[in-house]
Amino acid sequence: MRFPLAIPLLLGITQAQQYAGTAFTNSLATVTGGEKAFFKISDGNGGFTTLLNYFSRATPTGPRPDPLQLQRIVIVLTGTGRNAWDYFNLARAALLQAKVKNPACNESTVGILAPWWANNADLPSGNGDALVWNGVGWFRGDNNIFPAVQKTVSTYDAIDQIIQYYANPAIFPNMKQIVVSGHSRGGQMAIRYAVTGKNLALPIPVTYYVGNPSSFAWLSSTRPIAVGTCTIYDNWEGGISNYTNAYNNAFMQNKANVIAQYQARDIAYARGLDDFGKSDDDCKPNSQGANRGERFFNFLTAFPPDSGDTVDYVSGVAHDGAKMYASEAGQYRIFLDNFDGAGHRHADFGTRQIPGDDPHPVSQGLGLEQAWREKLFRSGTVHLGCAPISYIHPSENVFVYLYDDMFHSRHLELPGGPTRIARVPQFLNSMTASSSRHSSSVWGPIIRGPRMRECGDLW
Repeated sequence: MRFPLAIPLLLGITQAQQYAGTAFTNSLATVTGGEKAFFKISDGNGGFTTLLNYFSRATPTGPRPDPLQLQRIVIVLTGTGRNAWDYFNLARAALLQAKVKNPACNESTVGILAPWWANNADLPSGNGDALVWNGVGWFRGDNNIFPAVQKTVSTYDAIDQIIQYYANPAIFPNMKQIVVSGHSRGGQMAIRYAVTGKNLALPIPVTYYVGNPSSFAWLSSTRPIAVGTCTIYDNWEGGISNYTNAYNNAFMQNKANVIAQYQARDIAYARGLDDFGKSDDDCKPNSQGANRGERFFNFLTAFPPDSGDTVDYVSGVAHDGAKMYASEAGQYRIFLDNFDGAGHRHADFGTRQIPGDDPHPVSQGLGLEQAWREKLFRSGTVHLGCAPISYIHPSENVFVYLYDDMFHSRHLELPGGPTRIARVPQFLNSMTASSSRHSSSVWGPIIRGPRMRECGDLW
């Protein structure tokens, strides 16, 4: 079935041109509240290719949003399955929830765009000027393999061009914010695009939402886990060494500049506290930690966020993009923060666990009645989180921090053993408050009434 271009009336020629890619036959799913839009992407040599995107409409069956009303564009990078339709749907569902908090944040003012990164499994011989990449190379910024005579388009080139288009004030005069968002493999792509991305000198801010990535582009040659005989652990995309992609290649050869640019960008780190799986299992990601939880915290420990970043912990969520986007944290980071362009941003969700991993510590909610359960990772670091009991080896100890404010805490250790979880309340109740910094009156409320959940961040 061929999908014709649907250029809405009343749009200027410049506005229409971005969608003037060549429609190509496909059997991809349709979506409510959106359409398949064929974008024209430059090959850098005077020619053009086509990228299929799922793009939102102002009403479920109506036109695209009016360019004069659009205030925000959310680019949604897909997971490993490249199922752009599903990611469009989950983002749109989260937008409808954010709309309840701020009715001005709606389908007319926020555009959602989910690119489909076709690969050689989808179109093994290509399809006209449709962009096609090899395998999973799309997430690390590889150049396309089809069209065969135009192999000069990185996925990151395509994102650049989409961003530049929507940041153009001559077309979208009320645009306030662009968000490049991704979960899982999409989160991996978002952070790697943030690391490598060109300085586009945009008139509006871009935030990179990085949700539950399985690995990171590490910014130094050191790792928290011994690399052993692995000789490629720091090669791109596990690190930033031996970067051979054509995209922004000269810039990527100067690591100091790469790190400085990354640190100047606004990154919204997001972690589902129940996510301890991993989708990558070779020596590159394994040098960063044993699973997504370890790798996330190890990266933040090695490269602490700054005041332009946010770090959100989402309780009760594992590796689930829909729940991450729909969470309070997801709604604010992706749709509501800086909605009016005045720079307003919600405080970090969750609580700082180690110095540096939350640039905006908030003391509210850390009353005397609270205790945070933390666990010892096999890599030797301790962070708040929720681990299945099967993950923590019975011989390992449970580590607990009790807070009376953001910076004053007491570190306790519960010896390991098969019944240790059941012993936690007894252990706390029998604990003596011996500390040069705290009195028994400080710890008393916690000792008298601990609230314990087997798997969670608060008890």
